[in-house]
Amino acid sequence: MSDDPYYKKDCGFLNYLLNLKLYNNVIKKNISVFNFYNELESHCSEELKYSFSTCEVYNINKDELDKMTILYNLHAKRNEILGIINSQENLEASMLLEPSTECFTKYTKGLAMCNNKKNNKFCDLLEIFKNNYEELYPKVETKRQGYSKYLKSLSENENTNIISTSVIGSAVGLIPLFGILYKFTPVGQLFKSNKRVATDGKRYNDDDMKKISLMDHENEQLKFKQEAYNIKYQSV
Repeated sequence: MSDDPYYKKDCGFLNYLLNLKLYNNVIKKNISVFNFYNELESHCSEELKYSFSTCEVYNINKDELDKMTILYNLHAKRNEILGIINSQENLEASMLLEPSTECFTKYTKGLAMCNNKKNNKFCDLLEIFKNNYEELYPKVETKRQGYSKYLKSLSENENTNIISTSVIGSAVGLIPLFGILYKFTPVGQLFKSNKRVATDGKRYNDDDMKKISLMDHENEQLKFKQEAYNIKYQSV
């Protein structure tokens, strides 16, 4: 029995479901998954068609449970769309748009978790779902031509993520460069001169301050040419 692949899947789903119900306080009891399962089996042995005593039941941490829930909801929503396609003679756009938009939202949430090597298995399963989802397009077309456009494309989100990452990465890269220019080159003096306060106790009008800033800038240019960008690595 334990070697039956369907039996293993049933055990895995039972473990997931118990964790989910206990975590969401659907089962109002402070008890571990393992202990709850043992009590369940002892009270419902006659109702169960066969024993789950060989099932591996354990507590699932929240991060893994969230990933499993995303995958479960994605496939459930895909099955809902497939059911609509197969059962409706006169397919309407609104029937596809709502569930496919939910798929897009849940897929977006899952894709955001694929940011490091620790999530390789989850990301692989997410990719498998995407391939299964894309198999719906030709099924829709055979039912009603042109209606596949009402299935929201999951690839739209991937392109958006790539663009966002590139823009953010470019902005982050400019920050240390600006810091170097500000500290070690005359460019920084242009900014410093605008906020410089006179330290000799005298008051200057705007024209005087512009002349002082210009003189300082020219001196810095001369010093800068002599040093020839003598920049060494140090903490800025």
